[in-house]
Amino acid sequence: MRPILRDYQLEAIDKAADLFAQGYKRVLIVAPTGSGKTVVAAEIIRRLRERRNRALFLAAARELIFQTSNKLNDIDVGHGIIMAGVSGKPSDVQVASVQTLTRRLKLPPADLVVIDEADLARAASYEKILAEYPDAHVLGLTATPWRGDGKGLGHLFEASVVAATPRSLMDVGHLVEADGYVFEPLDLEGVKTTAGDYDAEEQGRRATHTADGARLAGDVVREYLARAAGRRAIAFAVNIEHSKMLAAQFVAAGVPAEHVEGASEDREAILGRLRSGETHVVTNCQVLTRGVDIPAVEVAILARATKSVSLYLQMVGRALRPSPATGKARALILDHGGCVMRRGEIVHGLPDAERDYSLTADVQKKAKKGDQVAAPAITQCRSCYFVAAGSLETCPRCGAVLKQARSQIELVGAEAQAVAFDEVQKKAVANVGQVTFLRDLLWTAHEKNWKPKAAEMRFKDRYGFWPGKAIVDAASRAAWGAAGKPLSAVRADGPGVAA
Repeated sequence: MRPILRDYQLEAIDKAADLFAQGYKRVLIVAPTGSGKTVVAAEIIRRLRERRNRALFLAAARELIFQTSNKLNDIDVGHGIIMAGVSGKPSDVQVASVQTLTRRLKLPPADLVVIDEADLARAASYEKILAEYPDAHVLGLTATPWRGDGKGLGHLFEASVVAATPRSLMDVGHLVEADGYVFEPLDLEGVKTTAGDYDAEEQGRRATHTADGARLAGDVVREYLARAAGRRAIAFAVNIEHSKMLAAQFVAAGVPAEHVEGASEDREAILGRLRSGETHVVTNCQVLTRGVDIPAVEVAILARATKSVSLYLQMVGRALRPSPATGKARALILDHGGCVMRRGEIVHGLPDAERDYSLTADVQKKAKKGDQVAAPAITQCRSCYFVAAGSLETCPRCGAVLKQARSQIELVGAEAQAVAFDEVQKKAVANVGQVTFLRDLLWTAHEKNWKPKAAEMRFKDRYGFWPGKAIVDAASRAAWGAAGKPLSAVRADGPGVAA
């Protein structure tokens, strides 16, 4: 069936055509994951083909090549496919695998080269191909127009068109709204940066061979069962070993889960079971971040950290597509990697945050004091870990008080401050989330041989006040047995040893 283009898609096509008419040779179209970039590319190629011009569409993933081929078939544009394992055919329109094309001595002629996932085009393989087309126009398509260091793509493109943003598409229902929960992330203190991101080998070692990594794996399964049990999810791991470990943890907890790798022979079968709902969770490492269109997926589980805003948005984007067939209303982000925020500091923010999509962007630049534009606030509930944009007084999920009322803030005098603090403590005593957080800290304190009071200090770092006796006692009972154990004895005895 021939697709009906949306207004923003038609407008982007017209703007790109105008830029080419003005003399620009390389133009970038920016549109979020799920916005229909492949439909836009197919329509541009159709119009070009009507004028008897030749086009070459470049993609790195097999799924994207087949998606593009299907879209071209939908609008009756004949074409060939250049990819290992596929019999090609002569045509003025070719859809090609970058990996396959770089091994060809003779490349197909083209007046327009379209680059899907154009933020990857800085790689040597793309540069080698583009060097063979010095006179062709180049059109880039991407949801994330930044390099690994967060800077824009001005070194590759001369002009750009922002077709839509996540927020604009959410407002009209083309993407679903996302709820987020941010949990205690993996400890990455001292991990070096390699190629603009946390060193993969070191992050992987900490995720798979440390007590903190074991705690993270347990958190991933526990929070999924608590907040999203039965909902289809994709979990993004640090490495293959970590992905397999997570899948095994899910299965052990009774969750239908599978691990998928890029070279998996049964990859399509695994994704088919995720689509049907037979499998609830698929774990992976850098396999399902691009080119995967499964609208039924509701949950993005971030079990890894990344400094790359592009990678972050690609991961959460897997859950943002609408799915009327399954009744999906909202997406859910379970952030165990400190991607949205890490220990109170905003990292990449929520998916619909305002960002700089220009060719001169620097999205990792930290705002300095006195800057005219400050990063939008994010409020985190210290009870249930829910995060929301803006400054809120109560959590919309659990109802916990997130900050004192203005009348309390305006009170003066030590007595008034003590009363306000006491009220916060009373609320905290009944707070299951805070007790659970301290319980987990007690386990970690024992495993890492922390100094006495270290768990309490980390509790204070998160909540802004020391845990009272009621919280300590409840957390100790949860950690060490029904009889309970004083916090000062954490280092001396192991889990399950009653006082």
